[in-house]
Amino acid sequence: NKPISFNLQKPVSPFIGRVGELSELKWTLADNQAIVITGVKGVGKTELAKKFAFDLKHDNESSVIFLDASTNSDLAANFKELAY
Repeated sequence: NKPISFNLQKPVSPFIGRVGELSELKWTLADNQAIVITGVKGVGKTELAKKFAFDLKHDNESSVIFLDASTNSDLAANFKELAY
């Protein structure tokens, strides 16, 4: 099966730092099928998730599904698009 991606684009801006968080996500995913990143607004959760997902897909040819949960309507739209 060819790996799939959904709603995942190469990051536009350079990603600096957060090596520890990326490593922790890698280890967490090794034991789980999905990861949810939570935290207060404005700390970089989305950029961290995008970088991790892009690297994972690129390095391992893994199937990656990135769902934007910025708002309930964004998440609902992503689920709807994914269903089709």
